[in-house]
Amino acid sequence: MREWQDFAPRVSITGDPEQDWLHESGGSLHVRLVPASGGNPARWYRRETVQLPPGRWMRWRVNYRFSSRWSDDGFYRFDTLNLAYRTTGFTGPPAHDLDERARLP
Repeated sequence: MREWQDFAPRVSITGDPEQDWLHESGGSLHVRLVPASGGNPARWYRRETVQLPPGRWMRWRVNYRFSSRWSDDGFYRFDTLNLAYRTTGFTGPPAHDLDERARLP
């Protein structure tokens, strides 16, 4: 969901686990966390996928700094992904709480 789209839920699954960032397998949801391209710092240390069991949820927080080659201006971005799998909400602690925020100059 995105704030500028009034938090309307959306999902995109094509059916190819190699291409999708989200797929079900073995009774769990497999989530491939894909950082924004062009953001700094680069995230090279990430694991392949996060496995989320039914009835649980996860949180991923990541921040970036983007710069422009045409000016000295740049911008910062902070993303939070809260994802619940076969549950009605985000109650209790997350099964995975991945905090990839970095100190940005």
